[in-house]
This record gives sequence, C-alpha cells and structure tokens, in this order.
Amino acid sequence: MVRKATVKDILREIIRTRSRFISIAVLVFLAAAFFTGLRGARPSMHRTVDAYADAHAMYDILVRSTLGLKQEDIEALSEIEGVTKAAGGHVIHALIAPFHKDAAETVVSLETMGQGGINVPELLEGRLPEKADECAVEELFLAGTGLQIGDRFEVRHLPDGMEDALKVTEFTITGLVRSPLYVSKAQRGPSTLGSGSVTAYAVILPEAVSLDYYTAAYVTVAGALEEVAYSGGYDRAVRPVLEAIESIAPERAQLRREEIVSEAQKELDEAKETLEEKKAELLDAEEQLADARQKLEDGRRELEEGKETLKRELADAERELADAERKLRDAADEIDRGWSELFTQKEKARTEFEDAARQIAEGRAELEKAYAEYEEKRAEFDQKLEEWNALPEFIRSAMPEQKAAIEAAEAELNAAKRQLDAEKEKLDAAEAELSAKRAQAEQEFAAAEQRLADAQREYDEGLRKLKEGQEEYEEQKHRGEEEIAKAERELSDAEAEIAENEEKVADGKVKLADAEKELKDAEEKIADIPEGEWYVDDRDANTGYKNFAEDADRIGHIANVFPLIFFLVAALVSLTTMTRMVEEKRTEIGTYKALGYPGATTAAKFVVYSLVATVAGYVPGVIFGSLFLPWFVLRAYSILYELPRTVTHIHVPAAIFAAAGVLICTVGATVMACYSTLRETPASLLRPRAPLPGKRVLLERVTPLWRRLSFFSKVTTRNIFRFKKRLFMTLAGIAGCTALIVAALGLRDSITDITNKQFGEIYTYQLRAYLDGAYDYDALTKALDKLEFAEYLFIDTVNVDVSLNGAKETAEVLIPQDTGRLHRFITLRDRKEHTPVELTESGAIVTEKLSELLDLEAGDTVELWTDSVYNANVSGTTEQYAGHYLYMSRAYYESVFGKAFEPSQILIHIDEAAGQTPAHAAAELLKIDGIAYVSSFIELAEYFSDSMKSVDSVVVVLLVSAALLAFVVLYNLTNINITERMRELATIKVLGFFDWEVSMYVFRENAVLTLMGVALGLVGGYFLHKWLIGTVELSFIMFGRDVRAPSYIFAALLTIVFTVAVNVVGHRRMMKINMVESLKINE
Repeated sequence: MVRKATVKDILREIIRTRSRFISIAVLVFLAAAFFTGLRGARPSMHRTVDAYADAHAMYDILVRSTLGLKQEDIEALSEIEGVTKAAGGHVIHALIAPFHKDAAETVVSLETMGQGGINVPELLEGRLPEKADECAVEELFLAGTGLQIGDRFEVRHLPDGMEDALKVTEFTITGLVRSPLYVSKAQRGPSTLGSGSVTAYAVILPEAVSLDYYTAAYVTVAGALEEVAYSGGYDRAVRPVLEAIESIAPERAQLRREEIVSEAQKELDEAKETLEEKKAELLDAEEQLADARQKLEDGRRELEEGKETLKRELADAERELADAERKLRDAADEIDRGWSELFTQKEKARTEFEDAARQIAEGRAELEKAYAEYEEKRAEFDQKLEEWNALPEFIRSAMPEQKAAIEAAEAELNAAKRQLDAEKEKLDAAEAELSAKRAQAEQEFAAAEQRLADAQREYDEGLRKLKEGQEEYEEQKHRGEEEIAKAERELSDAEAEIAENEEKVADGKVKLADAEKELKDAEEKIADIPEGEWYVDDRDANTGYKNFAEDADRIGHIANVFPLIFFLVAALVSLTTMTRMVEEKRTEIGTYKALGYPGATTAAKFVVYSLVATVAGYVPGVIFGSLFLPWFVLRAYSILYELPRTVTHIHVPAAIFAAAGVLICTVGATVMACYSTLRETPASLLRPRAPLPGKRVLLERVTPLWRRLSFFSKVTTRNIFRFKKRLFMTLAGIAGCTALIVAALGLRDSITDITNKQFGEIYTYQLRAYLDGAYDYDALTKALDKLEFAEYLFIDTVNVDVSLNGAKETAEVLIPQDTGRLHRFITLRDRKEHTPVELTESGAIVTEKLSELLDLEAGDTVELWTDSVYNANVSGTTEQYAGHYLYMSRAYYESVFGKAFEPSQILIHIDEAAGQTPAHAAAELLKIDGIAYVSSFIELAEYFSDSMKSVDSVVVVLLVSAALLAFVVLYNLTNINITERMRELATIKVLGFFDWEVSMYVFRENAVLTLMGVALGLVGGYFLHKWLIGTVELSFIMFGRDVRAPSYIFAALLTIVFTVAVNVVGHRRMMKINMVESLKINE
C-alpha cells in the first residue's frame, strides 16, 4: 500500500513537473545519444568495412615481390600454418585510347580478381568475363570514358618491361562490378602511364595475361573472418601468419633470384655461343670479302682491256665504213651524171622526133586535105559520070566533047590520086623511118637506163651494205658499250656490295664489340641482380582501407572529447534542477523525517524521479544515437568510400559507459541534493528557508555609474549577484554550450585550413614529377624547357626517422637544387606572424607539427636515421599541415649526409595563362625519358577537400547537438529561475505590472547572464578548440590552430537566438501565473 502510494506520488510529481522531467530526459537523451552515437560510429564504420570485406573474401595479407611470384611461392604460402587460402594475381596498368577528340587518355588497372575465392568482385550489372577478350569494369570507368556495357576498348600502351604482358589488346565490357580492393571511390593509386594516376580498374581473366609470374599474392588467414576488421582480435589473428610469411620471405626471394639468375645465365651462355658463331661467320665474311675484292680488281683490269679492244675495233670499222661511204658517194655521183646525160639525150631525141612527127603530121594534114579535095572532086565527077551514063547512048554519042571532057577529068583525077598515093607513101615511109629511129633511140635509151639501173642497184646494194655495216657498227658499238656499262655496273654493284659487306662486317665488328660489352654488362647485371625482397603487408597497405580507418579514428578522437562536455553540462544542469526540486519539497521532506521515515525512504522519491527521467531519456538516446548517428556518419563518408551496406549496432561498452555517466549526472546529482537537505532537522525543514540576506554589489560602490542606472537595472544587477549559485550555473551552462558551438565551428575551420593553407598557401606548385634512376639531366632539362612550363625546380628527398631524447617520428628531408627559388614553390613561414623563414647553410627547418611532437626548438640537434645515423641542427620551424618535413639547403644537406645532391623529383608550376592543365601537363611529362610518374597536388587537394567535407557532416552533427543542448540548458535554467521566484513574480503582478514588464523583470537577468555566458563561452571555446585540436589531431596532420571570426559571431548569435526563444516560452508561462496561489506558496 505504501509502495503504491509512493508510485502514485511520483507519477503525480512527474505530471505536475513535466517540463522539468522532460528537460532532464532531453538532457540525458542528448548526452546518451551523442556519446553512444559518436563512440559507436568508429566501431560501426569498422563493422561496415568488415562486412563488405568478409562478403567478398578480401585478402588479409598481401605479398608482393620485386622479382615477381611464381606458383611455387603460392604453394609455399598455402603450406604456412594459419593460411586458409593463397592465390596469385596480376595487376597490369594500361593506357587505353581516348574515345573522342576532347577526351584524355585513360589509365586502367587491369586486374585478375576472384582467383582462389579471394577478392571476389561484386557484380552490379551484366555478367562477369568468360573469355580472354572480355572484362568487367567499375562505374568510374564508364563515367570517365562514356562507354557502356557491350562496348569495346583497345589497350594502346603498357608500362616499360611489360609490353607483352597481355595476350589480347581489345576487350569487350560485359558487366559492372565493385571490388573489395578499392574501398575508396577516388584513389586508384599512382601509375607510370598517362597523367600519373590510375583512373579506374577493370577485371579480366588470367587467360588474358601472358606473364609467367604473378605480380601479387593474396592470403586469407584462419580466424580473421570471425574478427572485426581493425580490431585487436583481427590483428592478433593476422599477425602470427604475417610474421610466418616474413620468416620464409628471404628464402623464397633467394630461390626466385636463383631461378632468375639461372635462366639469365642460360640465356647468357646461349648468347655467348651465338657470339662465337657470329665471330666465325665474320671471319669467313672477311675472307670472302678479300676474294671478292681481288676478283673486283681483276674484273676492272679486264674491263680496261676490253675498252681498249673495243676502241681499236670500232676505229677500224669506222675507217672501213668511211671508205665504203666515199666509194658510194662517187658511184652515186657517176650515176647522177649518167642519168643527167641520158635525160639530156632523151630530151634532144624527143625534140627531134617531135619535130619530125610534127612535119609528118603536117604533111598528112595537107595530104588528107588533098584527099578531101580529091574525094570531093571525085564525088562530083562520079555524079556527073552517073548523070552522063544515065543519058541515052545516042545522047552520049552526040556529045563527044563532053565525053572527052569526062575522060580528061577522070584521067586528071586518077593522076591526082596517084600523086596523092605517092605522097602518102612518102609520108608512110617517113613515118616508118621515124618510128624505126624512135624505136632505135628508145632501145638505146633503155640500154642506157638499164646500165644506170644496174649501177643504181649496185649503188643501192652498196648503200644497203653500208647501212648494214653502220648498223652492225652501231650494234657492235652499242653492244660493246652495253657490255662495258654492264661490266661497269657489275663492278660498281660488286664494289657497292663489297663496300656494303665491308660496312656490314664493320658493323658486325661493332655489334660484336657491343654484344661482348652487353654480355659483359649482362654478366654484371646477373651478378648485380638484387637478392629480391618480399613486401608482406596486411590490409593497411590498401590506401582506401587505411584511409577509412584513419577517418574512423578522427571520429573516434572527436568522440573522446565532445560527449564529455555534454556530460559535464548535463551534470551541472541536472544538479541545479534536482536541487531546486528538493528545495521545493523541503516541507514534505521535513514531514517525512518528523514522522520517522528514514532518509533513504525520503530520498527514494527524488532518486526514482531522476532515475525514471534518466531511463526515459537514456533508452531512446542510446537507440537513436547508436543507430542513427553512425548511419549518418557513414552516409557522409559514402562520398569518399564504397559502402554498399551500412552496419550499425548498439555499442555495448559505449552504452554502459553512457549509462554510468548519465546516472552519475542525474541520480548522483539527486543524491547530493537530497544529502545536503536531509542533514537538516525536521523543524528546520518544516519552516520556509530564510531569504538570502541582501548585500551590496560591487557595482553599487561605483557611485557615479550606480546613480545613473534605472530602477529595473539596479534590481536586475542585485538579483544577478544575489543568487550566486544560479549565476554560476547559468554562466556555466550558457558558456559551456557556446564553447561547444565555437569548438565545433572551430574544428571545421581547422579542417578547412588544411586544404586552403596547405594546398593554397604553403604548396603553390601544381605537379610533382618523380624521376627514375636512369635519367639524363641535360636531355631532361631540354625536354622540360620545350614544354614551356611557368617554372620548375629540381629537388631531392630522403626518408628518415627523426629522433630526439628517445622520441622518434618518420619524416622526409627535402632539398632544393636552388635554395633561392624554393619560396616560389613552397612557402616557409611562421604560422602566427607569417614572417618568412629562410633556409641557411647551418641548419634544417622542421615543420611545426614535427617540432611539437619532438619538442624541438631552434638550436636543438636531432638524429636522422636512415641506413646510418646523421646529426642535424634545427634552425627554425615552419608552418605545415600535412606530413613531417625537414627542409635543408643543398650545401647543408651535403655537409650532413656527406654525399652530393642528386635530383629525384621535380616541382612544377604550369602556365595556366597559356591554357596548360595539370592532366595534360602530367601526360606530356610522362612521355619524357627519365620521369617515372607524376602526382597532381590539385587532385590531392580535391581529394583532401572531399575527405574534409565528410568531416563537415560530422561537425554539423556536433553543431546541431550543441545547439540543442544550449536550448535545453537555457530553457531548464530559465524554468528554474521562474519557479524559484514565483512568489516574487506574483507580487509584482499584484502591484500592477504589465505582463511584458513582469517578463522583462526576469528576462533582463537572462539577457545579461546570456551576454556574460556568451563572452565566457567565446573565451572558453577558444581554449576548448585548442584542447580539442590537440586531442583529435593525427600524428602526421596538423589542423589549423585558429577559429575564424565568423565562427565566433555565429556561435554568439546562435546562443542569443536560443535565449530569445527560451524567453518567449518563459513569457507564456509567466502569463499563466496564479497570483493568489503563488502568494500562498510558503503556506
């Protein structure tokens, strides 16, 4: 019955003071959620990576060798106790062709994954490769090249020494994968190809690789799968196996060297045999060349004799042809004269014959005319005769005269006829004579023509023979000249061939000499083949895996600091709240004591009250913090890392520690409050506590100022200093929350400074080129000058361990070739004053973080450990945020280390005004002989900036949590203030003050206390930030040391805004004060 009444009493108290109850619960919620969330973020991050690594059988140990690994090495690894699986793999960097004119060349890491069930890639889309010319790629590959599944790409270039590493050079993309080897989304490692870094990876089959050795071996360890990555249990499982592998490494490396030496010696012996054969062939060639040279000289002599013989024969033939030609010319002249005379005679005969023929023709014409006249007269006579004969005889007889006349006419006609016939006979005789003469002349002319024709034929025959002789002469001459030319050509060809062969022999001698030198060099190289070294690493050798652990450590460092401050603030506020609650119930406590109840029973109500409030806030706080905050942190880091599945859980140690913390802050504070009250007597408790005596405040003693204050200002001042406990609690609460906000914002400023200052102010160059061991300095500088960079500087670096008074840190010594130009690439300055720090020839400049870790000062002497120990003086410190460095002048370096300066790297300023870009410049640099690879500090700065953006998200959580805590603290303290002064406020209201005047009566105090708390908080935030940075800072990174002015302003304004918001809530409560009940509160 008593227990039931107690429970009811506690429930009524919770309901009646629900705002107080909720305030305590919220404080506990924030403290528990923030503590368990941040404390659980680190193990949740570890579990997330562990789940991903276990699901895809990520290796536990990575083995690499400078001489490669054979199958025998894999078998040796498999036989080690504790090794569950061991598999070899290949990693081959390849430069693939751009896919459009504006695209850059892409460096792809072609890797065999999943062999032996280790490092099994996760298939996201498509299918895994099934043929030698197929591959699966990551998303970065598709995004960078614009290719899609099903497309093909061609390998354009492979690293030196691995030109024949692939059997195929064209691959078809079959799927999209994600590999456990690449936890980081951005970093794919350096390369000697392209721009100096790998762009993406692709998974290929072993059948596509032609190498007879592995580039790496992957090992999984028994018991490691059951442990969480990064945990001590995991390290304990892996460490013995790693040490066992390290123990066999020298022997296996030696066997590999012996194998390589044996193969190389066999090739060398074969090369020596080949060399001796070539020497014998060279001697034979020299003898053959001597014989050929003698034959050539004999041929030249025979050629000269043949030239002389041909010259004589041609001269004789020319003379014979000239004689024949002269005779032919004489014959031709004689023939021409004969033809000329014959033509003259024929012309003369023709003229005579034509004259005779004309006379005959004229005679015949006259004869024919006479015959015509005769015929005419004869016709006339015949007619008359016919007419005569027609007359009768008697008539004829009668006419004798007529008859005589007819007869006479007939006789005359007959005589004329006879005369004409005689003339005709004469003409015929003349014509016959002319014909006879003509025939005789023609016969004579024909005989002459025949003689001339015969002579012409003889001439033509002679001419033909002359032409044939000339042709034969020309032919013989041409043939002789051709034979001579042919002989000369043959001799010339023989001479050229002999010269060529002599040159070949000379080249052969040079080659033999070179070959002998090469063989000698090969012998030396075989002798100089290093013993070989195995690099046995755990997962920390994986950059993304290690970086994720470092990011988790950053969160862990933050979790070590901020939640403690939350607990401190919660403890103070809880103590104030519960003290006020106990004070309100002092009459009730006095009654219980007067009735004889023990102190534990009396205090149980308040303890249970605070315990219930604690549980009400703790349980959801732990659940929310454990599940949401780690999830939020992991989501924030998903910008940088491949986290396919987020694993969150309740971190039991953090939950237990949080439970203990909140119980101490709430229940412990309640017990303390009850203890001090229970020590009083019942009579004292049954009476109201006497009001605090009034005291003059310090400000009242400043009369000129006090007299000028208004009434309310004086009341506010007295009230503030009258209730000193409330004063200190309010100042502590507000100052603590403001300090938390300042520290959170300052942490963000400090992280941002790493990128802005390190890669914007300290490092001002864009590219760093790393040289191989066989570069030609002069050729290298000429090639660099052709690229027309804005400026470049050769440097050397040495990795050392820096030791002082037993403390040791790893650092890098950087030595510029030209000390006077180092400031154009790296700014050496004091962090606070920004004054330049000069390199001298009497000491080294160390970076500030290294100086802090080793407690170095100017004038100290440190030990530098490499293969030997060197002493170096410290001349000063310089601002640096990433890594540990010692900067030395060239002269001081040579005096300390005792060896000459040899450049190993180049710092480069690109000419951005001329359109140069880091990617293009890096690609051009890698084309230069002597440059191994190139790193871009712009890309590094971008990666670091992205990493810090993830921390920004955590800072936002800190900021929101601090802001909520500030609001709760302010609300709780204001609520206590109003509760404590309820009678006073009711009296003021009875006196006729307006609501806003009543509120201002309290809020003036809040405003003043807020301003004082903010001022203290800003100062406290400055120191808290310093302490926080010193706590969360990693050993090799220095965060910025300053909080920027906007952060202070924002923290102050945010606290003031919360104060105003709390005042608004408090004003509503003061408006509801019941004046009568409040005035009776003591009764």
